[in-house]
Amino acid sequence: MSFDFTLSPRVEKWRDGIADFVRETVIPREQEAFEHGLTDDLRRELQAAARAAGWWAPQAAAEVGGGGFAFDESAVLLEEAGYSLLGPLAINCAAPFVHAYPTQGEALGEAHLALGGSPLHAHV
Repeated sequence: MSFDFTLSPRVEKWRDGIADFVRETVIPREQEAFEHGLTDDLRRELQAAARAAGWWAPQAAAEVGGGGFAFDESAVLLEEAGYSLLGPLAINCAAPFVHAYPTQGEALGEAHLALGGSPLHAHV
C-alpha cells in the first residue's frame, strides 16, 4: 500500500499562510517572551492575531472552529507552526498539558476550553 504525499491546494494555502504568520507575527514577539516570560496577555494577543488571520487550530474539527484537517495534513501545518517556540501556542495547536490532568477526559476538557467552548467537566 502506498501513501500519496501530494498536498492539496487547501493544505498548501494553509501551510504557506501559517509560515508567513509565524515569520511576520510570532517570531518578532519571541524576545518579549524571553525577556519577560510568556504572559497571558501575549498569548491572547497572538491567538487573536491567528484567529483574525484565519490560521486557527488547523488540527481541530471545523465544527468547533478549527481547520478540519486530517492527521497527515495537520502534520504539515503543525511543522510550520513549530518554526517558533510560540507558533503552536499562537495557532492553538500546542499539546495540552496532560501531565496536569490525570485522565484523558480532563485533558480533552481543557482542549475544548482552549477552542472557546464551555467546560466539559468541573475540576475538583
